Amino acid sequence: MQEAQSKATSVGVDIGGTKTKMACLDESGPEVFFHEPTPQSPDDALRMLIAGLKDAELPAPLGAVGIGCPGPLDQEAGIVHSPPNLPGWDSFALGDSLAEALGVPVKLENDANCGALGEAVHGAARDYDRVFYMTISTGLGTGIVFNRKVYRGAFGLAGDIWAYNPASLADAPRGNNLTELASGNGLIHQVQRLVAGGRNTSIPAADITTHTILSAFESGDELGIEVVENARHVLAGTICFVLHLLAPDIVTLAGGLCTDPKWFVDPVTKLVHEEVGIEKLKEIPIQRAELWDDAVLYGALSLFP
Repeated sequence: MQEAQSKATSVGVDIGGTKTKMACLDESGPEVFFHEPTPQSPDDALRMLIAGLKDAELPAPLGAVGIGCPGPLDQEAGIVHSPPNLPGWDSFALGDSLAEALGVPVKLENDANCGALGEAVHGAARDYDRVFYMTISTGLGTGIVFNRKVYRGAFGLAGDIWAYNPASLADAPRGNNLTELASGNGLIHQVQRLVAGGRNTSIPAADITTHTILSAFESGDELGIEVVENARHVLAGTICFVLHLLAPDIVTLAGGLCTDPKWFVDPVTKLVHEEVGIEKLKEIPIQRAELWDDAVLYGALSLFP
């Protein structure tokens, strides 16, 4: 791969399950110049990226491309491995294919890691060296950043705590993983199963969403309270474990379920402070993210410091 030119433009790419955005960085933040639906076919997506980057009116010649993409993936090899959000993207060599077509360096990174890096460099954690980031949205993702560098671990899987089964920490039967217990889709699927099993609730069976679940919780609905309170405790227990294991300088919470801090950020922080086993760890701030939809783009742009 060619080296980036000294006076060149780095572009950040955020590939999501439904949309793809591209941006370059100016004084006010990422300037999005491309926003299109993500093609189902990886080959179609590659062609779309190549055309979008070649046609872009950039402030200087293209010098490098950083990509945030759903995992699992191999960052070093630039290969996407069957991400659940991108069915059909099996062992797709996105990084090398794009680098070869454009003649510039390309770095590929897990989207949660990019979100963590974005918050660590430009967002709520910019004044801290050791950052643990968790996004609680449709799914659940985490990232770890030390001194503005993503910690990937073996196989690039550090931070993939979404797949962890918290029941394995106690004498309990094997249960669901963190995504199934505490993400937006996890809450929805729990309520759907319980309603199908005959549980009474004010949540309409034809309209089970995170919004209707949280509304039911707020109105005192027993089922809404059960699933939301359980999710809060699962998240708090997870963060307590992370605090004891990593002792980061800050925990940053992002994602749709953290937009209003009253739903998860504030109650989870309260539970963490009640449950954490070492008093000093309570001093580690747990803060809501700042960058929201731009976090992955900021992180992708920060892959080339």
